[in-house]
Amino acid sequence: MLILAWLSYLGAIAAAIAYGESIQTAYDLYRFEVLKAFHLPLPANLKEERELNKRLSDFLRQDIDDKFQLIPYDMGKPNKESSSVSYPLFW
Repeated sequence: MLILAWLSYLGAIAAAIAYGESIQTAYDLYRFEVLKAFHLPLPANLKEERELNKRLSDFLRQDIDDKFQLIPYDMGKPNKESSSVSYPLFW
């Protein structure tokens, strides 16, 4: 019984590692789309990107940093299509 539990544990660890790598890859590929979705300006260089990502990660973990409020929020120009979108009452 102990061997079965140990094998199950090893299988769970392998699955968790694979899932984490998939999430990391997806974030690496779409990191600028994430910033656009939050209406945040794209960083000019790697140093700014790392600082912005650190503050955004802290914010999303709810370890909210007051410095995050200093990031300019850019809504962009109004889009005709966005005003006609209707959302369902229940998600």
